[in-house]
Amino acid sequence: MKTRAPQQVNAPEVKPREDTRVRQVRRYKLITPLFGGGVEPNKADPITIVRGTEVRGHLRFWWRATRGGQFDGNLEKMCRREEEIWGSAAAKDKPGPSDVIVSVEILERGKPFQALDNKGKIVHNIGDVKSPYSYVAFPLRDDTSNPPVLQDIEFELTICYPSKWKQDVEAALWAWETFGGLGARTRRGFGTLQLVSIDDKPSPALRPERVEIELRNKLRQHVVSGRWHKDVPHLNHDLRMKVVIPARSQASSPIQVWSDLIQRLRNFRQKRHKRMGLSLWPEANEIRRRLKQDQKWPPQSNSPKLVHKFPRAVFGLPIIFHLPHDKTLPTKSFTLQGKPDPDLASKKTFERLSSVLILKPFPCNDGQAVGIAIILEAPIAPPYGLEIKELARDKEDVEWQLDKDEANSVPIREILHGQPDVIEAFLNSLEPIVRKQENNR
Repeated sequence: MKTRAPQQVNAPEVKPREDTRVRQVRRYKLITPLFGGGVEPNKADPITIVRGTEVRGHLRFWWRATRGGQFDGNLEKMCRREEEIWGSAAAKDKPGPSDVIVSVEILERGKPFQALDNKGKIVHNIGDVKSPYSYVAFPLRDDTSNPPVLQDIEFELTICYPSKWKQDVEAALWAWETFGGLGARTRRGFGTLQLVSIDDKPSPALRPERVEIELRNKLRQHVVSGRWHKDVPHLNHDLRMKVVIPARSQASSPIQVWSDLIQRLRNFRQKRHKRMGLSLWPEANEIRRRLKQDQKWPPQSNSPKLVHKFPRAVFGLPIIFHLPHDKTLPTKSFTLQGKPDPDLASKKTFERLSSVLILKPFPCNDGQAVGIAIILEAPIAPPYGLEIKELARDKEDVEWQLDKDEANSVPIREILHGQPDVIEAFLNSLEPIVRKQENNR
């Protein structure tokens, strides 16, 4: 009996599996102190200083700010793509967990931040009125538990994602590193990041004079051209931005530059009469007028004209106005906030509104830094208008936007210079780039 030779079958060629995932290890350090970010409000987490879930949340925000304009203002389409990239809760017709894997390893846990007052003495609570940072750390002012605000934190972020999302993830990372940060109050400079290296390759450092040029190049690279939904904060190619380069005679470490930005904002928002200490902004007198109280003007004011508006609302809500020396007022503090939804069934409140202004130091070469100020494209006023909480029963509208004539007539005109857009006026108040001028001498 003949045995039949086994038939040889040519198996299909098996190609090696292509690795379609990108993996990076990015090293960061914080160049300003970390404010909050833990399980308790306003406090750093005692165990996990930087959490991967927190980073993912920031990246989602900055993805919307850079890539959310490709859906022609359709919020539903944008949210579907966001969930596809960054994940969603488990539910029917939802993508579920994200393919973007984020993990964090702490390299340096940091130490409590100690501010110095103008006499060089240590101020342990950064919110103390003697602290040069108290204007942006005011939530800690009355906290007697000495909450830790940490400095000198370093960590590694390992991120792994499908290569098809490369543009989206890189855009979110760049915007977060440049304009975002970690913890609370990042729009006022806390938790500012410096990218140290990617896969152990040092990140190139810019000269101060190159910062604005490079930032605008990156905006064109990472920010899509399109139309965002009106309620989505975002960047654009023509971003309103000011880069403040310290003079060579000035100290320019990140902390010093940040402190300078804070003082500039404080001086602008709290502009007062030099001798009398009375605010030159109209809000306090407008509150007095609504309560049928006498107005208070600096002596020798030149035909003072009261504008019935609250222009500082553009810096974010709520705003608390303290009038401790007005003995006849029913209360000493008044809160400017957003009105609730008039549809009582919705129970939606809009008391808070984040500031569109971002201030922070930007790290450069040789340990230097420049100050950057940008204005996000985002809603400035709440959807249902403004109210003074303590006077909410009054029917008179609360308005904020100045016109040209009002900008030229209010006592604060000396810093507005005719500019009715208060945020734009603040940008104009920042010193122009001076180093080029010095080089030309």
